[in-house]
Amino acid sequence: MLGQFQWRTFTQTDSEAESFGRGLRELGLKPRENVVVFAETRAEWLISANGCMKQNMPIVTLYATLGDDAIIHGINETEVSCVITSQELLPKFKNILPCTPNVSLLVSVLFISDHSSTLFDFLKQDYTSKACFRFRVLSEYLSA
Repeated sequence: MLGQFQWRTFTQTDSEAESFGRGLRELGLKPRENVVVFAETRAEWLISANGCMKQNMPIVTLYATLGDDAIIHGINETEVSCVITSQELLPKFKNILPCTPNVSLLVSVLFISDHSSTLFDFLKQDYTSKACFRFRVLSEYLSA
């Protein structure tokens, strides 16, 4: 039904959050710079949020059930340049990214090693032509 549960220790989760936060800093985010977390509540959400907090980056949470207009408003109102989301919610960004001019970094929080997702590739192709737009996957920072 839900898949196999995999236990994590506090130490593992803390280390992953630390690595994720350092990864965001390496990508140019600074302390006190708001970051949107737009994802379902799960382990990756918590790791991402803790990683931001460890780097003194306030998180702006947007519910995964919001419509496009509400998401656009939340992103623009908080003037974030980085959005952390899940692969399941990436399709929403086909309509959202053109309306959120400050967003230059989109981070997927799904632990994936295969970056060949059709939608992920589509978004990369369409939006990496913008000089400062980047896509990253959480797992890229957890082994740092």
